[in-house]
Amino acid sequence: MNVLDVDQPIESALIDQLSPSSSADDDEFPPSPYHQFLESSLQRAGFSVDFPILLDRDVRVAMGYRGSPFLRNVKMRYYYNTDTELLEGMVKFPTDCEGPIGAVHGGCLAAALDNVLGYQSLRSVGLGCVTLNLNVNYRAFTPLGACVRFETKRDRVEGRKVYCSARFRSLDGETVHVEATALFYKTSERMLGYDDAKKLFGSQSNMTKQQFLNYLEERRKRRSKTAGSAAVASGKPRMKPKL
Repeated sequence: MNVLDVDQPIESALIDQLSPSSSADDDEFPPSPYHQFLESSLQRAGFSVDFPILLDRDVRVAMGYRGSPFLRNVKMRYYYNTDTELLEGMVKFPTDCEGPIGAVHGGCLAAALDNVLGYQSLRSVGLGCVTLNLNVNYRAFTPLGACVRFETKRDRVEGRKVYCSARFRSLDGETVHVEATALFYKTSERMLGYDDAKKLFGSQSNMTKQQFLNYLEERRKRRSKTAGSAAVASGKPRMKPKL
């Protein structure tokens, strides 16, 4: 998550579009294998479960976001196995993801893969990971409106680099629709790890929404003051970021 230190007002029309990603209801997914996940040792996971405050409209505005969450119409359900460290779940693509006639667009599949792989990197090394590389191999068309299963695993960690892989397959497991490998990079060692983030402002925290908004405002002021002091020391005027 990036926090921009900008003072420009955000147009109300954009603010109105800022809404949490759609959380899938139980009836969005077929009874099987949905209930197989519920009856297993897998834990429900995902941003809506672990960090719901980050999906709040006011919080997103305070963090600097200016648009709607990407893939907000794609239904995703995450489950994490703490023993094997595998991330599994299901994805349902809406009709506005059409590419080839009757099939999901390849770009939408790649974006969904990046999403689940990104969450795997979050569980591995914490906040602040960005995608450096994403390799996608398309094996079979994904029917439009279909619900597919996914499996994601962390292959290895080298310093701040996280190597992950994932695949989407049919519910019966017979068809592999798409596979991917990815490289993520943790931009700063100062960014919180997954467990620490959950305790500070995640599902294990007692922090209220207003307290978190105050925290973001204080951080913005500190960063603004630090940037201003650095500009004075260098003799160069502080430049506002271009939007």
